[in-house]
Amino acid sequence: MFDTCPQNVHICWLKQAEEACHRVGKLRGQLVHHSAIPKGRYILEDCAAFLLSRWGLKIGSDSKEYLACHGYLLPIGQHPSWQRKTTMRVLGHQLDNDGSAKSCSEYAMSAMCRAFYANLRPSLQKASKETKLRFLCTSVCSISKSRRPRWPYTRTLADKLDACQGRFLYHLFPVSPHPQESMQDFFSRRHRTAFRLACSSGKWSELWAEDVLSWHAHIHRKCVESLYFCLEGTRVAEHAENVELYFWRVPY
Repeated sequence: MFDTCPQNVHICWLKQAEEACHRVGKLRGQLVHHSAIPKGRYILEDCAAFLLSRWGLKIGSDSKEYLACHGYLLPIGQHPSWQRKTTMRVLGHQLDNDGSAKSCSEYAMSAMCRAFYANLRPSLQKASKETKLRFLCTSVCSISKSRRPRWPYTRTLADKLDACQGRFLYHLFPVSPHPQESMQDFFSRRHRTAFRLACSSGKWSELWAEDVLSWHAHIHRKCVESLYFCLEGTRVAEHAENVELYFWRVPY
């Protein structure tokens, strides 16, 4: 069903990226606008001051981070308390400065492994087939479900997800070697058993592909292309007079 990548999910990632860059180019200089900011003031510090004064939200020192595109070598004028990162955690996602999903996918799979082995108990191994598969779905696979729709579908990462699912199935449904059975035959039989179990509950690579397609269809439904709100006459910080914040839909 999903034999090639990324064309197997019928999404042209290059085209989507070009459209996103085009939209950003049209709005360049309009995303955030400050006026009357004296020399030495920093836009991130002004945003932090606005959050504190308006909603009482304080940005901790360990959360003062920002991303810049990979390969952008020019210095960015920000307050020294803000650290430039190559990877930053935002709302449970790991964002890379090169736009890849490498850090996020690695983090999700590590979290799935921790969740699985922390709950692997003799009582679970003695449970029914339905209970074991439900445990994998609700307690392990669900960790990546909220993250994977934004990952570009690749065969390499799909194979890693399936391999991860297979290892968990090996532990939940152990297979013992037969007498006089070669190791190669044993591994092949164990793999076939895990494959049938994975197909019965849903291969994680196929579930991921469905999530990508579902999210792609969602962001391309008929809607207002650009959504924005404007806070006029609000003092974001001590010296700021106007702030305009624009939000728009950008396809992944």
